[in-house]
Amino acid sequence: MELTDSKPGYFQQFKTFAMNRMIPSSIQEQDSLTYWRVRILFSIIFTGLLIGIVVFVPVIAMVIREQFWDLLIFDLSAWLTGVGLLLMRGLRYDIRAGITLFMLYFIGLVLIVSVGPLSGGPIWLFTFAVLVGVLLGSNGATAALIINALTLTVIGWSISTGLFGHEFPFFSSTERMIAAGVNFMFLNALVAISLSVLVKGLVSTHQKEKDLVGILQKEQSSLMEIKGELESEVEEHKQTANALREGENRLSIIFEFAPDAYCINDYEGVLIAGNRAAEKLLGYAREELIGKNFVDAGILPMEGAETALKGLAENIKGKPTGPNEYTLTRKDGTTVDVEIATHPVKIDGKGMVLGIARDITRRRQAEAERALLMAAIEQAAETIVITDAEGAIQYVNPAFEGITGYSRKETMGENLRILQSGEHDKAIYRQMWQVITAGDRWRGRLINRKKNGTLYTEEASISPVLNGAGAVVNYVAVKRDITTEIRAEEQLREAHKMEAIGALAGGIAHQFNNALSVITGHIDLLKMNFAGDETVAGYTGEMKTST
Repeated sequence: MELTDSKPGYFQQFKTFAMNRMIPSSIQEQDSLTYWRVRILFSIIFTGLLIGIVVFVPVIAMVIREQFWDLLIFDLSAWLTGVGLLLMRGLRYDIRAGITLFMLYFIGLVLIVSVGPLSGGPIWLFTFAVLVGVLLGSNGATAALIINALTLTVIGWSISTGLFGHEFPFFSSTERMIAAGVNFMFLNALVAISLSVLVKGLVSTHQKEKDLVGILQKEQSSLMEIKGELESEVEEHKQTANALREGENRLSIIFEFAPDAYCINDYEGVLIAGNRAAEKLLGYAREELIGKNFVDAGILPMEGAETALKGLAENIKGKPTGPNEYTLTRKDGTTVDVEIATHPVKIDGKGMVLGIARDITRRRQAEAERALLMAAIEQAAETIVITDAEGAIQYVNPAFEGITGYSRKETMGENLRILQSGEHDKAIYRQMWQVITAGDRWRGRLINRKKNGTLYTEEASISPVLNGAGAVVNYVAVKRDITTEIRAEEQLREAHKMEAIGALAGGIAHQFNNALSVITGHIDLLKMNFAGDETVAGYTGEMKTST
């Protein structure tokens, strides 16, 4: 179903634009019934807007002559509402239809109340019920007919009882009014229900057509799939020889230029092929080894050959092995550490073994160096602590456990703050973090607290560990307990102090002895000069005794 002509005019473009705002064109294309309902709604609104423009001419004249501003405002509001229903984006179709139908009903009601039952108002109510049946189905039509019947009943009763409408030209009797109303509702019901049933039938027919189209599409799709499969099989047969050749070439390239050493041997252990990396690893040209058993070739020591033969037995059973570590002997007599994984393969229908060897000499060296480093760290007398970038402990060595009293298990994940003694000002720690977070090493002395509460002094060196981008990932702290040294230094300073005091006291005593010697000498001279004077002898004796 085409929603637009091949060469659409301005009206056709506008119609498509407005209808697509009510329901997307993709949905309209899938469901022709939806398309026609949307088109009918568009036609109602668009026609109403065109006629509304004509209606404005007498209305404006009435405003000028009789000041009917209310009527102008009402008509203008209805017209603008119609424009909005036609062009508004994002408003669902059923809401647009509901508002349009309500406007039809409301305009008819206003005309009946303001002009009289013999005005065009009942025609609007008639149209309201008919269009409800078309746009919303038979249930909607039934509801609209009930609304119309109630509306006419209430208006007729109001006029007959004199509530309003005395000036309206009306039927000569109540019976005639009822007969006219019944006839109106009969015709209204006949048309509305008929159209709703017709629409329902169209819906049913349309659904059957859709189901039939769906079945045909499935059958067509199934036939197309079968056709595609047949064509694909034919094409696959045509391309099998090229694909096989390309695959063989691709595999050959991968085998030849792989970074690891690749070797192929049969179930007897005889080498069939090898790549460039194998030549580089062993120092042999491949022609020197092809056709030889890998045990007899001398590249495997006896203990390695036994392991390789056990692996070959597993390969014959269809099982892969490894990776296992071996030490191979190169052509020049040097050795190389490798790990080898073997896989059973089929080549030209014959069982073979693919061996992949990787040089692990550097890895073993690194592992040995790491083991040596760890041994040194584990046995170091200094405390060694490694934390993450936030200061959470990731590793401590045994010296840390021995000095602090905390076990390794207790400290994992904890912050180094668990050792803080409270003896330092917080500025010291801030300065330390400023240094190490900037990527520099911090050195200094810290007074920390052991698990048992004892204080001890450490001489610490804390260094950041940076990644390739220059960001800190870890901190390493190497610390030495210098509590004993500090105490020894204090004792030495105390001994030096006492020695200095002793030397000072000795000097003072020496000077005092010199003064006493002079005094006692003069006393002796007095005794000699006044030997016969007992009074002088008594005084000099007392003086001598006092010194």
